[in-house]
Amino acid sequence: MRFLGQTFDQIAEKTGYNSSYLRQLFMEGGKLYQPWQEFNAKARESSIDEAYTIMFGKLPDIVRTLANTASMPFEMSGVAAGKTLMEYSLGKPVERVVLNANVAVTTSDLVKRVVLRRKQNDDAAGRNPNSDGVAE
Repeated sequence: MRFLGQTFDQIAEKTGYNSSYLRQLFMEGGKLYQPWQEFNAKARESSIDEAYTIMFGKLPDIVRTLANTASMPFEMSGVAAGKTLMEYSLGKPVERVVLNANVAVTTSDLVKRVVLRRKQNDDAAGRNPNSDGVAE
């Protein structure tokens, strides 16, 4: 019954066994653990094969729809469709773009650089950045 997709509670109701006992049968070390794992592996494999078959059967329609949608560049769906077409035709970028060392990567990097630049400017001008602006 578990192999047909029924829950432990449904099986317990029909068989009279306790649902926790049934769970133990399918847990690691249980008598039905190995057959359950094999069944799941075969089910996943056949599901993936079926999904590929469906996808490749509909692939011309999918690409045509994406191309038509991508021709609307000012629509969000057009941008997403164009990106999808580019990624699948040219490949997804594997590496991040190498940034110039002077370009901030994150907001915190940007804030640190601004604070450091201000401190360097204040030091160069002989000002105390912690003062309230009143001459001492």
